Amino acid sequence: MQILNAQPLSNTDLEELGLAWHTDSDETSYISNEIVEISEQEAQSFYDAANTLYDMYVEAGQYVIDKDLFFDLGIPFNLIDTIKQSWE
Repeated sequence: MQILNAQPLSNTDLEELGLAWHTDSDETSYISNEIVEISEQEAQSFYDAANTLYDMYVEAGQYVIDKDLFFDLGIPFNLIDTIKQSWE
C-alpha cells in the first residue's frame, strides 16, 4: 500500500461530480487530497473481506427473524412485518 498526494478538487468541481456532501457544517472537508494505491492482491483481500462481512450480516438478519429476536434488539412491534417482508 502506498499513499500518494493528489491535486485537491475545488468545491465547485466536487459538486459538478455529484459530491454535494464534501464539507461538514464546520467547513471541514470530507474529501482527502490523498490517494491510497493498493495492489491487486490487497484489493482482492478487501473484496473477500467485504463479501464475508455481507454473508455474516445476512446470516445474522436471518437468525433474528428465525428466532423472533426483534424485541431483544429494541425493534418496535409495528416494524416487524415490514422488516420480514423487506427481508424476502
